[in-house]
Amino acid sequence: MNMNDRIYQIAASPLGVYLREQASSPEAWAEMVRDHVAALRPRAKKSAPVAACTVEMVTIPAGGFLMGSPEGDSEAYSDERPQRAAHVTAFQIGRYPVTQAQWRAVMGGNPSRFKGDALPVESVSWLDAVTFCNVLSEREGLAQAYDADGNRTGGDGYRLPTEAEWEYACRAGTTGSRYGKLHDVAWHAWDSDGKTHPVGEKLPNGFGVYDMLGNVYEWCENVCGETLAAPGVGSDRVCRGGAWSSDARDARAAIRLARDPGDRDDDVGFRLARGQ
Repeated sequence: MNMNDRIYQIAASPLGVYLREQASSPEAWAEMVRDHVAALRPRAKKSAPVAACTVEMVTIPAGGFLMGSPEGDSEAYSDERPQRAAHVTAFQIGRYPVTQAQWRAVMGGNPSRFKGDALPVESVSWLDAVTFCNVLSEREGLAQAYDADGNRTGGDGYRLPTEAEWEYACRAGTTGSRYGKLHDVAWHAWDSDGKTHPVGEKLPNGFGVYDMLGNVYEWCENVCGETLAAPGVGSDRVCRGGAWSSDARDARAAIRLARDPGDRDDDVGFRLARGQ
């Protein structure tokens, strides 16, 4: 595929739509598309990577757990019940949420309300997040995990975690509401000063993964069902984990939030996953 064909392909893709929304003019949009095409072209081994993006992944072992909240849990919402037994195969998950530096390296620009390289990227939609996954996968020579509409392709590239994977990785073998004391593991409404904070400043869970609770909600791959037992219907996607704006009740391992996949909110970000 020549460069002009690649430009037309990206311009018509979800990435092209995203870049158009971010650009200040048609000329700026065209330049951003050309920059992305240039970054995806093969380079000599001695050439420095353009806008390199390093993502630290943690291997999560296969296992089973009880997903959701038990009857009698006074903090739980109805959509967290009934609890169900879930099993996940081994997979990888980002040690941290995707940061603004990583977003800028892959997508260009920065949509976040709260600015800072080490802060989690936010104000990104579910569609933006899966586009990031695909662009990063292509840069690393991996098969894209999603098609242009956000449907899974079976590719081995980066993707969003499923809801079961997310909760399993969050709990890290624990069975309570949180994997540690609230103030130790999560930035939330009582201590966040009304903003996000650099990733990795609170304590990790037993898998060595940070910020699973608080700071920003995280998009999951699944369509959101009304309960854990109900299949997802419609288009709303699941967000998990609570955010800088959440009270204690909403910063728990079982908390579920349904958001339109096109919403861009300043308390929602994401982290990457891959099959093992």
